[in-house]
Amino acid sequence: MLLMAISLALAVSLCSLSGLAIRRELIRPPWVVRRLGPVQLVARSTITPECALEFPCGKPMNVFDPDLRTYYVVWIIVSWPGQDKPGFSRYRLVMQEIGDR
Repeated sequence: MLLMAISLALAVSLCSLSGLAIRRELIRPPWVVRRLGPVQLVARSTITPECALEFPCGKPMNVFDPDLRTYYVVWIIVSWPGQDKPGFSRYRLVMQEIGDR
C-alpha cells in the first residue's frame, strides 16, 4: 500500500513538472496521433488551437513566427460509421498556451 502511494505521488509530481517544463518551453511537447477503432487521439502544438489534423480549417500553415502564440492541444475524435454519410464528433480535452508571451 505504501509503495502504491509513493508511486502515485511520484507520477503526479512528474506530470506537474513536465507540464511546467512544457509551458516554460524547456522541453517540446510530444506530437501524438493514435487510433483505437473509431476513436482517435490527437495531441500537438499549434498556432490554430481550434483545429486538429483532419478538421476543415483550411490549408495547413507553415508559419515560423516566434511572436505568435503556440498552444498544445489534445483532441478526441470519434468516427461514427454510417453508409450514407459518416459523421465525426470532436472533443477538445486540453488547450494549454506554451511559453510566457
